[in-house]
Amino acid sequence: MSENLNGRMAALTDGVVAIAMTLLMLDIRLPEAIAHGPVSWPQLLAVREQVAAYAMSFLVVGLFWLIHVQRFRNLVRPSSRLFWLNLAFLLVIGLVPFTTSLLASSGGATAVQLYAGVMALASLLLGVMGLHVQTAGLDREDGGKGALTVASLRAFTTTGVFLLSIAVSLWNVEAARWSWILLAVVAGAGHRRRA
Repeated sequence: MSENLNGRMAALTDGVVAIAMTLLMLDIRLPEAIAHGPVSWPQLLAVREQVAAYAMSFLVVGLFWLIHVQRFRNLVRPSSRLFWLNLAFLLVIGLVPFTTSLLASSGGATAVQLYAGVMALASLLLGVMGLHVQTAGLDREDGGKGALTVASLRAFTTTGVFLLSIAVSLWNVEAARWSWILLAVVAGAGHRRRA
């Protein structure tokens, strides 16, 4: 029974993440001029902000999905609290295409802050889920705790990067966007610790 519940929670998560990632790509619009004539590099460069926002969001949501998989692979049984936390996480993931579109079209301080806020909340929920799994004894006792600790640490560090970028955006929007490069360090650190 618990394996079925685990599978259903994983399937719902996989589905919502896949749809969010697909919606990200569908938001990239070609300039009108391309529909009426040959394509040129300057025309394609006109959508670089959309492509950059898509790539950033795709990679971050992919990181969230990897953390989620890592966190739940040793799950023995879910709890009702874990289901609700997971639903809250998915609710926030559903907002990513909207905030990505806003970021690509505006790029101003409000767009950066809203985008970073949504990403910070999603990663915070991942971290809280990991702590709940650990403290409620929902993971297997056969060595799974170390992986869960790394996953929680990655989630909370990601939260910190996005919260830092909100603070930086009050001073300089471009610097806030560049601070997201720190996420590559977060993603790489988790892989090095496991190796």
